[in-house]
Amino acid sequence: MPTKREKPIFNNLYELLEEDVSPKYYLSEQYIKTLEKHKANHQSKGNGFGYKVVNEGENPISNTILATGGSGKERNLIRQEKPEYYGLMYGSKKSPINSQGIRVMTPIEWARLQGFKDYAFIENGQDNFSFPSKVSETQQYKQLGNSVSIPVIEELAKYIYSQLEELNRYGV
Repeated sequence: MPTKREKPIFNNLYELLEEDVSPKYYLSEQYIKTLEKHKANHQSKGNGFGYKVVNEGENPISNTILATGGSGKERNLIRQEKPEYYGLMYGSKKSPINSQGIRVMTPIEWARLQGFKDYAFIENGQDNFSFPSKVSETQQYKQLGNSVSIPVIEELAKYIYSQLEELNRYGV
């Protein structure tokens, strides 16, 4: 069984969130209404599908991220108050930014969830993780969602190694 880390990478979801994100990550009022309708429709059928704001409560955790590049983001929405964005028309959004402070997680936040950013690529105290500049955000989401969490792989490798050492001790 993998051992518990001496110190967690992040104590909870709040620690990996970026503080000042672009309005492009905030959902429009119309999109929020669409998500609410979709969730209500599935709930009426007894399904658990639908959007989820994951950073509410004392010790928030995220859901699994997916390689879809789009629909997987709705299961890990963030509430982050940004009153200066409320009602703002931004980019190609068809309606103003929602006044509930609901946004999608950024690729950097997904990279932190997977153990890439601020963990696996640190050399001499410097984080060296980045995507090549030509990789679109959609592709970043897909690659991170299609990836395996680095800390999970580390723990599995440690466990497998300890079991092999144990077998070796018995001459197997």
